[in-house]
Amino acid sequence: MKNKLRSVFSILKMFSTLFILGVFTAVKASAATTPTLDLTNPPTSLNATNAINNDTFNILGGNLGSSSQTIIPGHPETQKMASGENDASKAMWNKTPINIHKPFCISFYYYMNGKDTTHTGDGLTFTMQNSGNQLLGSAGEAIGIYGSLRNSSSYTKPYDGGLTVEFDPKYNENTSDSDLALDTGDAVKVNRSHVAITDGTTRMSNGHYAINHWNKFYDAKMVSNAWKHVTVQWDPNNLTNKGTLTVFQEDDAVFPETNVPDNYSQKISYVEDLSDYDSNKPVYWGFTSATGNQTMNAAVALDYVKTAPTGSTSLPGQDTSTNPTTPTVVSGPSITKTVHNFTKDPNSEYTNTVDANPGDIVEYKVTINNSTAHGIGCPWYDVQYHDVLPTGMSSATDGKNTFDKYVGNVGLDTGSVSFFYRATIDKNTKNQLLQSQSDKLTGKNWPGDGMIARPQSEPIVNVKSNDKDPVITTKVKNLTTGADKYTKNTDATQGDTLQYEVSIDNSDGVKDSWNDVKFTDDLAKGLASPLDDSNEIKFDFEKNISNSLSLTKKTYKVKVNKDAPVGLAQGKTTFSSSNYKTVTVDDPIINIKSRDQNPSIKIKVKNITAGDTKFSKNTNATQGDKLKYKVVIDNSKGVNGSWNDVKLTDTLPDGLSSPLNESNSIQFVFDKNITNSTTPTKTTYNVKVNDDAPIGIAQGTTVFKSSNYKNVKVSDPTINIQSSDHEPSIVKTVRNTTDDPNAPFTKTATAKPGDTLEYKVAVDNSNGIKNWNTVNLIDTLPGTWKSPLDGSNTITLQLDNPSNNHLTPTNPLTYKVKVGKTPLGEVQSSTTITSPNHKDIKVNNEPVITVSEATSPVATETVKNITNGDTDYSSYTQARQR
Repeated sequence: MKNKLRSVFSILKMFSTLFILGVFTAVKASAATTPTLDLTNPPTSLNATNAINNDTFNILGGNLGSSSQTIIPGHPETQKMASGENDASKAMWNKTPINIHKPFCISFYYYMNGKDTTHTGDGLTFTMQNSGNQLLGSAGEAIGIYGSLRNSSSYTKPYDGGLTVEFDPKYNENTSDSDLALDTGDAVKVNRSHVAITDGTTRMSNGHYAINHWNKFYDAKMVSNAWKHVTVQWDPNNLTNKGTLTVFQEDDAVFPETNVPDNYSQKISYVEDLSDYDSNKPVYWGFTSATGNQTMNAAVALDYVKTAPTGSTSLPGQDTSTNPTTPTVVSGPSITKTVHNFTKDPNSEYTNTVDANPGDIVEYKVTINNSTAHGIGCPWYDVQYHDVLPTGMSSATDGKNTFDKYVGNVGLDTGSVSFFYRATIDKNTKNQLLQSQSDKLTGKNWPGDGMIARPQSEPIVNVKSNDKDPVITTKVKNLTTGADKYTKNTDATQGDTLQYEVSIDNSDGVKDSWNDVKFTDDLAKGLASPLDDSNEIKFDFEKNISNSLSLTKKTYKVKVNKDAPVGLAQGKTTFSSSNYKTVTVDDPIINIKSRDQNPSIKIKVKNITAGDTKFSKNTNATQGDKLKYKVVIDNSKGVNGSWNDVKLTDTLPDGLSSPLNESNSIQFVFDKNITNSTTPTKTTYNVKVNDDAPIGIAQGTTVFKSSNYKNVKVSDPTINIQSSDHEPSIVKTVRNTTDDPNAPFTKTATAKPGDTLEYKVAVDNSNGIKNWNTVNLIDTLPGTWKSPLDGSNTITLQLDNPSNNHLTPTNPLTYKVKVGKTPLGEVQSSTTITSPNHKDIKVNNEPVITVSEATSPVATETVKNITNGDTDYSSYTQARQR
């Protein structure tokens, strides 16, 4: 469902900014009064040609039949909407559709009376809708326009696009009017008789459909024996594709109940998207009424009708010769404001800009033209004008800075209305452009809520002056250095005292005299008043500065702060007065130099772990050691006064850190400012050498920052970092498994080519390398020796991480090699232990293998004489024949 705006202020503000205009003045168009009071004597219409009959309206329903009309005798502009019947509804729709892209204004009276404020029928509506001229809603609380609201199963909006203005005397608290129950309080609202704008949409409340009342006001005297005057105004803005419906009700009749005039008016507005309307269907306007279980007498009398028929490009009588296809944007009446200089020529032409001198009287002319071509489509009632005069100008009548005028009613097409008022330029106003920014016009029926009516343009009063800037010079001299002449610039050291001189020549400057001159020197940073330490020096000149040829001079002292920034410094001095613009001049240029020097700073170190007793500029340290740094600051000849808010930041080198938070930066602020005392300021702090600190020379940098001196940078002591690791114990032994697979491992062995040897490597790292990881053994074999596994000449094995205690002698590593033909004799392999976090370790005292060639076997024959009883074999024996 389309998004309905409950507030029209932002749209109306846009509408007024883009297309309005101005200040409105008005005359005439008398609001109709009610000389006679009852139903049979309606007020006389201002436009009696607006007859209501079957030729002009399609009249539906009621107890009279769809083709009947009931007028009050002698008043063709009237139509009775209810005559005491129950449960009846009636509607009448003008047969000429309107163009919603054009403005319209419909003014009418309505009469509504019943038993009392709580026992009266359900009221009347004014409705504009997009669903044809045969539309007739339900009786009772539907007021002849809505569908049945007590059927909780379904509800259909009565029209595709449209708006309804309810004149509803009966408060249906638990159903159609339940949203009004939120308003409580004053007596006007007690009976809930209300005028409200709706769009036919609903919401569920207590099991019934309730109408969405988007804007409303209450009328405690809605039910009465009197005619009430209403103006309904439609202002479309085709640039924003939105339209504003404004409802204005005024009660100016004498009520017979009290015999007292009720001069009382109220207004509401609502903004709707033009896209809510079906552009292929006509839009009709008209009135509806209904009663339920309570009856009423009700009637409508047309007073004034200005509408643009469907397909037209303008309101009746509007000029379309320029560009008939250009969309209309309602911009209100044509309002112009011009001015002339009454003092110079009372008969001069009024223009948008005028020149004036101090003391002149100017006269403004405001003209309003509320025509059909350029207006609001209907009379503009009770117009009032208000102007807040610009500073430097006052009313020529009473001396106030405001002007108010009651203009009255401005009729439609009754010609332009003008009024005049005068203002005096203040004598001390010079060289300024004066232009009103706050003037506005208001009326009872326009502008709508959130809109501002102002002139299309504001005239400008150009107040001139023949005055010139006085000639002002500023100079300085350094009292501390004993300078005797004033100059445009000077050198100064922190702590010096200066004297400024201001000379003013007004001989050809501000005419007559330069009055009530106030002096303000906005000193440069680092300079201050010696009286109150502020960076401003202010005083008033005791006398007005005349056009005399004699110079007006003034001197004052300025001090250079001890912490003043070093470099060029220049302030500005302003002169303000009661009769001339502000004059600004530059101060002299001060070249500020520092009297400070860098404090003497020494940083030394000692190795606590190594037991050092003295601090020095460098030290040796082993990974894991604890160091102590000492800082000695001698400011006796350094920063003048004291070195304030000193903060030390020691950026440590890679491998060193704070023992407190592991960071590589030490920071702290000295407890006290460091004075010029001959006693040095000392402080110490601890630093640790990380376990994984890089081996080699390490040196950091310390920076001292303060609030009153430049940063001072000092190099830290030099730290020679050495490794804390010890070589692990590595023992390598061997045995010949070809001769004896179970032989013990020893440091020596004998072998022949082809034999298989087995090596054993035992590593003891229990007191060795910390975190020794990814350790590899590489054994480069001699000659033609080879691995029995892959035939390579190199044995490469990865050890378990021998961190601290792995690969102890009780858990050795073993591997086998095949002895080659070469070399012979005493042979050793070459074994290296490698790791990415430690240098390579070569195994010393390698086992010695004695390799010899293999020999051929020798056969020896021996004999023994068994007959003789020999027991041993020998190379010969004796034997006898037998």
